[in-house]
Amino acid sequence: MTLVQERWKMRIVILLLAFSAAAISFQSLKYPKVLRIDNNPSFALSAVDDSGNGGATRSRAEKRGDRNVIICDIAASAYAWPFCEASFDLRPNSGKDAGTDLSNFSRVQLWLKFTSPNASSIRVQVRNFNSAYSKNEATLKYSAIELYNTQQNPITVPLTSFQVPTWWIVTNKIPPELSNPDFSNAIAFEVATGSNIKPGHYEIEIERIELQGKYLDNSTLYLGLLLLWGCAAIFYIVERIKYIRDELAYANQHRHKLEELNSLLHVKSKDLEERLTRDPLTGTLNREGIAFLFDIHNNKYNGSKLSLIFIDIDYFKRVNDTYGHLTGDQVLIQFAKV
Repeated sequence: MTLVQERWKMRIVILLLAFSAAAISFQSLKYPKVLRIDNNPSFALSAVDDSGNGGATRSRAEKRGDRNVIICDIAASAYAWPFCEASFDLRPNSGKDAGTDLSNFSRVQLWLKFTSPNASSIRVQVRNFNSAYSKNEATLKYSAIELYNTQQNPITVPLTSFQVPTWWIVTNKIPPELSNPDFSNAIAFEVATGSNIKPGHYEIEIERIELQGKYLDNSTLYLGLLLLWGCAAIFYIVERIKYIRDELAYANQHRHKLEELNSLLHVKSKDLEERLTRDPLTGTLNREGIAFLFDIHNNKYNGSKLSLIFIDIDYFKRVNDTYGHLTGDQVLIQFAKV
């Protein structure tokens, strides 16, 4: 593995560490994500009351400086549950079913003033659309909470405190798996008068509402970081396996070359040995070859005797002088064979 590759891998690890540290540090911020609902026209405000259900309550919405105000006159009627409310439309494009995902928010803060002739409560609720249970406007799921201490400002409520009213579950025959609060597709955010409201003049003055949370929940962030590091580890392992395979292939190739070289050296060594121990013309043993032969014989047959016969060709010089040295060499070769 080259030095450049090692440096790049080290840089990637440093980048992953820096990214992970930055992501965790950002996640540790209390509430980096905020959705603000105020007099911004992005969230249209409307006054809703029981007159649509046959009640006698009348309400209207108006502006007081930078505040939204719902003026409400609760009146007794045949309708048993009089109410009025401020309803903020959370549909970005005013679509029928496309709302705002509030599921990553963890709490809501309300800056408001509730004016009532008696110690009345207010109800904060989110209306959510889901095709599994929503067929029309009336079947939008309620996730609500009743607040009795309305004098503190701001009022802080965790979204985990919201509950789905039992009457809505019973009325719409909702199965248990769909009965929990749902904020994934919020159509409206509403601030309403509370239960058992008495007839009288009421005002809900809203400065602003803030939904606060994180862009990712902790489990999603840590799972993402785990997958990121897992992919990096897999990449490193794959690269390491490839590197080891390349090294093994190179080692095998190098071994084959060494074996070929060793074989060649062996042949050369035998050839050199032949040249050193035998006469190059006739192939008979020379002095070195005979000495080596004696050494082998003494080692193998300790104490036994070995004899040599030296033969000379009489008048051989005449052959060379008469027929030339080439013919003389052939005579020597044939004589050695005999």
